[in-house]
Amino acid sequence: MERLAREAARSSAPTSSTLRTPRISDPRCESDRAVATDHIVEGRLLRSRSGALVAALSASTLATGVTQISVPLELRQLHASPTETGIALSMFGLGMFLFEWVWGALADRVGYRLPLVLSQVLYAGGIVLLASSRSVPLIAVAYLLASGMMVAAGPLGRSFLGTTLPPRLRATGLAFIASQWIVAGAIGSGVGGQLIEHFPIRNVLYGASVLPLIAALLLLLVFMGYKETRGIWSRGEEPAPARAQPGESFMRVMVLTAAIVLLFEIGSGGELALLPLLATNQLNMSAATAGTVMFIVGLLAGLLLVPGGMASDRWGKRRTMAIGGVLSAAGFVAYAVAGSFCAVIFGAALRA
Repeated sequence: MERLAREAARSSAPTSSTLRTPRISDPRCESDRAVATDHIVEGRLLRSRSGALVAALSASTLATGVTQISVPLELRQLHASPTETGIALSMFGLGMFLFEWVWGALADRVGYRLPLVLSQVLYAGGIVLLASSRSVPLIAVAYLLASGMMVAAGPLGRSFLGTTLPPRLRATGLAFIASQWIVAGAIGSGVGGQLIEHFPIRNVLYGASVLPLIAALLLLLVFMGYKETRGIWSRGEEPAPARAQPGESFMRVMVLTAAIVLLFEIGSGGELALLPLLATNQLNMSAATAGTVMFIVGLLAGLLLVPGGMASDRWGKRRTMAIGGVLSAAGFVAYAVAGSFCAVIFGAALRA
């Protein structure tokens, strides 16, 4: 009896294997190895399929930056009136509004691979149509279609990262794709401005149309061997439902959030559309200088994303958003009274 008791105690004693942190094997998370350790999170993200996806989309975002500097300058060459210019440039935001939910709904039904690759091919066609347009109405229609195809990378990319990365990498991944969108677009605007100084705008746009095709080829490589799955939470990982505060209305929160985002997007869209015209028409700068301004604006916005998130964690979302709104308004005032390159950059720093 004593020998049996000793063997039972020895078999039930904890060992190195039983004390080791259990590893989660979830086929819906592309990097379940990430749960084994907390070290070098960013390095694992950059080496993952999600990091490759963001890198592939950066080629398409470069084309977006070239387009955003080229279209206002093309309208200026056509001697479009301020009203015509405003309507044509507003098609960029309208295309995003009309098509973004369509791409998201399509991804829910057929997965990510086909919509992402197809949208890049169609985006290249939209840029070609934009380059071949010879009148303001045609430019407006082409800009609408191009932006509608371009915007697919937003909801599809964010959804892919949100559903394939493990929980401790999701916030980092979403910040990564947001920063890529801003910085790559800024680089595209800067390079586009330099090219417009030496080549016709239409030729620059024709060249930019190749970039989405490169992105499509890279996306095919990224998704090679990838198996579509559904569901983002493993068992025991589902978050507990948040308890609603007394008197808090879901619809009220949604309406207020949508209104705040809409106002910020209107300001951002106006900045992207009118900043090249401010530099060329009001300050008599060259296209290259206007592209440099767009590059600096985007670079500042991309670099300040992380400090903004840190401020939100420390001071709270409400206070950070209020301070950000005041600084953003001050940036627009600086744009309005700007009389030099340095004044425009100062306004851009406040806006960022």
